[in-house]
Amino acid sequence: MHKNEYERALEISRKVAEELQAKGVRAATDIAKVSVVGVGMRSHAGIASKMFRALAAERYQQSA
Repeated sequence: MHKNEYERALEISRKVAEELQAKGVRAATDIAKVSVVGVGMRSHAGIASKMFRALAAERYQQSA
């Protein structure tokens, strides 16, 4: 991702975090890292899959 896409990526990340009821999103322009952490990761199958699908879908929409 180019630095000029930072604001859009942050907007998307915050939207997904809200949908997942995450505590929040922290961002920096000099690194790229996505972490999903929480108690529900063990008891709710598919959380990581859902996150990666959302990221992949957004990537696909951006390139189309």
